[in-house]
Amino acid sequence: MPNSTIVQSTVKSFTLRDSHYRLRTRIGVSYDSDMALVRSTLESTAAAFQTRVLELEPLVMLLEFGESSVVWEVSVWIDDPWRMRRLRSGLQEAIRSAFRAHRIAIAYPQLGTSLAASRLPTYVLAGLSCSAGIPGVIRPYLEVA
Repeated sequence: MPNSTIVQSTVKSFTLRDSHYRLRTRIGVSYDSDMALVRSTLESTAAAFQTRVLELEPLVMLLEFGESSVVWEVSVWIDDPWRMRRLRSGLQEAIRSAFRAHRIAIAYPQLGTSLAASRLPTYVLAGLSCSAGIPGVIRPYLEVA
């Protein structure tokens, strides 16, 4: 539809019946988490969210298996889209609080590296030492002759 038609004519929206807006937030949890507990915690937190439209049920979906986390999406309906950012913040705070209460870990990006000793040059192996007897912690050091 050309802009001139929109500007010069009366436009009737057949889809806008109310001011409801779907508020969505994503959260990543550790792969070690109990997924049934994660789902039930998200569902109860969304249902208890005080500023949601009570007639419309919240929706909790497992979205994807990410690189560092299992990603969930929580959706609730609100009736004031102008307060969307503030309400999303409140929903996220409620989720974080519920996760802490249930000891569910919010995942963060992790990167693991491994060194194959058989493939490293000798001078690299000579420059590494174990730190304070803690396995897996390696610090470089210099040897002065």
